[in-house]
Amino acid sequence: MLALLLALAVALASFLLYFAAFFFPEVHRKSDFYWSGLGLFYGLVLWVCAGRITGGVLLGQTASVALLLWFGTQTLILRRVLASPSEKTNISQSVASRLQSLSPLKLWQKNSKQDTQTTPSVTSSSTQETDSIASEKSSSQETDQS
Repeated sequence: MLALLLALAVALASFLLYFAAFFFPEVHRKSDFYWSGLGLFYGLVLWVCAGRITGGVLLGQTASVALLLWFGTQTLILRRVLASPSEKTNISQSVASRLQSLSPLKLWQKNSKQDTQTTPSVTSSSTQETDSIASEKSSSQETDQS
C-alpha cells in the first residue's frame, strides 16, 4: 500500500513539474520535460512493482521519494526567488494565501524564525568592514571601466 502511495506522489510531482512550464514559465528549464517523463516512468515502475516491494527496499524507495520531492520543491522555490520581478507570474492574493496556509514549509519557516532569533546579532564593526569592502569593490570597478 505504501508503494502505491509513493507511486502516486512521484507521478503527481512529475505531472506538476511538467505543467509548471505552462503556468510558471520563469521556473521552467528545457530539461524539465525530460525529468518529468523520467519521474512518470519511475512512478509507473513503483506502481507495477508495488506488490513485490517489501522490507528494506520499500524503506529505500521511501527515502528516495522523500529526497526527490524535497529537492524538487527546493529547486522550484529557488528558481522562483531568483527570477527577476518583471518575469514573475502574478498570483492573486486569495490563491497565495490559500497556498501558504496549505504549505508544509510553513512549519519549517516558523522553526527558522525561532532559530534566527536565538542567533547573535551582527556587530557594528563587522558591518562597517562589509561596507568598506563593498565601497572598495565599486571604486575598483569604476576605475576598470575608465
